[in-house]
Amino acid sequence: MSKVEHLIIAENEFNKIIAFMGTENNRLEMLFICSAERGKGIGKQLLKYGI
Repeated sequence: MSKVEHLIIAENEFNKIIAFMGTENNRLEMLFICSAERGKGIGKQLLKYGI
């Protein structure tokens, strides 16, 4: 099992998880976005938050 130092989760207005990213030692280790939510800027928002 993979572990990360920080896990950041994005939810929609219905509290459904639509994306998440994990960071470890100031590095992005994972970024997953629900296929239905791609192209809406959620990944960009997560990255900005993580920086």
